[in-house]
Amino acid sequence: MGRNGDALMPSSLLSPLVRELLPQKEVMAVLMQYPNHEINGELEARLASRYIPSELIAVAVVATRNWSQGQGHHGGPLLSR
Repeated sequence: MGRNGDALMPSSLLSPLVRELLPQKEVMAVLMQYPNHEINGELEARLASRYIPSELIAVAVVATRNWSQGQGHHGGPLLSR
């Protein structure tokens, strides 16, 4: 769910949630279909899509995209040399 396939949650929190809340077949499909560096992000996204309304996920994606682009339309990097 994070940027570039990275998960927002630490593995210590993500692992038990995945074990308890996602079907084993779905977890195995992710493990087989995604590169190692994208697995945690994909599992996190699948968890979120089950328990968080789609509209809220969309707002979060737009908000993080704007934040990562230097606070949206106000432009400029957050740090400069």
